[in-house]
Parts: sequence; structure tokens; C-alpha cells
Amino acid sequence: MIQPIYFSFVCLIYLERNIYKWSKINVNKVNEEKTEIVIFYKDNCTPENVLINGTVVRTNATMKVLGVTMDTTLTWNEQVNNAVSNVQSKIHAVRMIQRFFMTDEILQLLKAYCYPSLYYASSVWLSPSLSAKLKSNLFSASGKILSTIEVNSYRNLHKKFTRATPEMWQNYELAISLYDITTTKLPHIDWQLLQGNILQNRRSTKLHFTSTNRLRCGLNILPNRFKTITNRIDASWLTLTKETYKQNCKKEFITTPLQLYWFTYVCFLFADHWFLTFIILMVFCKRSSLLKPFTLFWFSVDYFDGCVWF
Repeated sequence: MIQPIYFSFVCLIYLERNIYKWSKINVNKVNEEKTEIVIFYKDNCTPENVLINGTVVRTNATMKVLGVTMDTTLTWNEQVNNAVSNVQSKIHAVRMIQRFFMTDEILQLLKAYCYPSLYYASSVWLSPSLSAKLKSNLFSASGKILSTIEVNSYRNLHKKFTRATPEMWQNYELAISLYDITTTKLPHIDWQLLQGNILQNRRSTKLHFTSTNRLRCGLNILPNRFKTITNRIDASWLTLTKETYKQNCKKEFITTPLQLYWFTYVCFLFADHWFLTFIILMVFCKRSSLLKPFTLFWFSVDYFDGCVWF
């Protein structure tokens, strides 16, 4: 059984004393041969020897807990690389049997077999702290899953098969976590931090968030992640039932952005015909309840050159 131990300063003597103190308080005897130690710090730590009950245990650069690989700086490089590698092997397996199934059956197989591996425990590691390269690798992996059915651009594939991109899924999961913390006030420490991260704005019904982290790794703390979805969730949604709330979030973070993929493509297609682009813009915005912001955007662009810039 793995229990977390938190330290305010990286010091081997302090580390050894805390392990002894923790095991004594919890009446838990430490099995030194099965013990792994990882020091989480802003910089990579060199391997060190820690003395536990007379046995030397060397610290590791990574630790795997319930299938999630954590590294010392919480960059999640190895976790993302393992997820992408696992998905690629599963894609190859699906391609081997693809000719025996219909397209709809293959799509259901991909959803049930590949995507759970890609997003396993994503609420832990799929955070704003991920580097642009890791996010790009996840997007490519998601697109490769869908390219098993049809050869097309990854964006068009996500739109056609109504699949959320990793960024959309990250925001959707954050929105669900916000509802759970707000309604249950658990974990209580996260709920307390969240109260300090909510900005009061009487002019808007949308929730505004800030973050208190000084380093990028601080974005792994859940209350600091909500800044990514600031001004996108109405405060009244938190009074709804969870099913209704999830439907609203799905529309806000997945359905509408996927429609924008199609809309942007059409606008570029008709970029030389600005009047036709304007008509398409008005029809789309009216149907998707986005008339006001896109109308303001239209009048702010320079359409005298005969094109619309995005």
C-alpha cells in the first residue's frame, strides 16, 4: 500500500525522520525491499540513498502507481509516452482484424478498446502543465485512432466522428471536477483553495478563476487548473443536477468547438468571397447561439481586401 508523504524541504535527514514518524503514527511497518521513494521537486533530483530502519533505499526518477507513471517534476512525459505507445500497438491490432467488421463496428471497437487506454486516469495527468509537444502527441494519437477508419486530417476526423480532442476532454473533465468539488466540498483542502481562486465579477454571470502557482508544476494542483476554463461556465449551472450540468458542459466544451472546426474550414474555402462568408457566418452564429461575439469579430476585421482573416 502506497501512502503519500509531503515535505516542505528536500533534506535526506528530514526525509528519513518523516518516514519513521509516519510509520510509527500509522502503526505500519515499512517493507524496505518493496519501498520506492520519489522526491517531487521543481528540478530534477539526483538519486540519493535514504536509510530506513537500517536498510538503504535509493530514490527513483519515476514511480508507477495504479498504472500512472509520475516523474520527479510532474511533467508527465513518461506517462504520455506510455499511453501513446500503448495506443499505437492497439491500433495495429485493430487493423489486423478490420476487414472482418463493418465501419460502425470498428468505430465502436476503437472507442471501447483504444480511447480508454489513451485517457486512462487522465483527470490526474491531463493538465494545463503539459508541454506543447506532449499535447501534440496526444492529439496525433487520437487522430491516428480515427484514421483507422478513414484517411483524412485529424481535425476533420474528430469533427466527423464527434470525438473530443485531448484539449477539449481536459476542459470537460475540469468542468466536471468543479461541480464535484463545489457540491461535495471534498477534498476539503482543494475546496478551500478554490474559494481563493474564484474572482468576483458582478458584470458577468460566468465564473472567473485565477491561479496561485509560481511554477509550471503548480498547475497540477486542481484549483489552479480551473483558470483554463475561466469565463466558460455559468454560475447558475452549479445549481443544476449533475446530468443536466454534464450536458451543458458537453455542449460548451465539445459539441460547439467541433462545429467551429467545420465553420473555420468553410470560411477559408470561401475567403475570396467575403459577402458569401458573411452570410455563412450569420447563419452559423444564429444556430449555435454565438451571434453576438462573432458579429463583433466580423466588424473588427478588415474585409476591404476581399478576405476574412482568422
